[in-house]
Amino acid sequence: MASKKLKKKTKKKQKVPVNKIQKMLAFCREVITTIQKENGLSDYRIKLQYDDYGPNDSHTVLADITVDDEYIRATVTIRPEFEEMYRDKRYNELIEAICHEVFHIRLSKIDDLANARWGTPAAIRTEIERLTEFYGRMMYKVMSVENKFDNLKTLNGTTKRKKSK
Repeated sequence: MASKKLKKKTKKKQKVPVNKIQKMLAFCREVITTIQKENGLSDYRIKLQYDDYGPNDSHTVLADITVDDEYIRATVTIRPEFEEMYRDKRYNELIEAICHEVFHIRLSKIDDLANARWGTPAAIRTEIERLTEFYGRMMYKVMSVENKFDNLKTLNGTTKRKKSK
């Protein structure tokens, strides 16, 4: 009889507990994918990695990103505080931190131009204008979705003006 019980146990697939860090990374991956789609960054291959602090690391950064514009890829490295935020269900803080890191992709060209010998003021102005155009559109989109323009007296002639007494 003992052998029958043993056979039954070996036939069942044992569930492997999902690692807390893996769950948090899956959540962060989903956030990054959403940010990419909503911000025109789908062409970038963004790798996500977790890095526990080593004995010589300073604990000053929550995350960092390296961007390679030539090969259209980036690597976001997140630190133990992300797991803490995820565990404490501080999702908004976590999402905001990821948004900050991904925004560095948009600024990477300016950073390259500013640090390179060939980064002329004209090239930097052109890149700033490109970013301003893109994020101006994004600001409009967000504000429209949040109905921030509803208080305007007229909006393209479609909103009625309040009658004065």
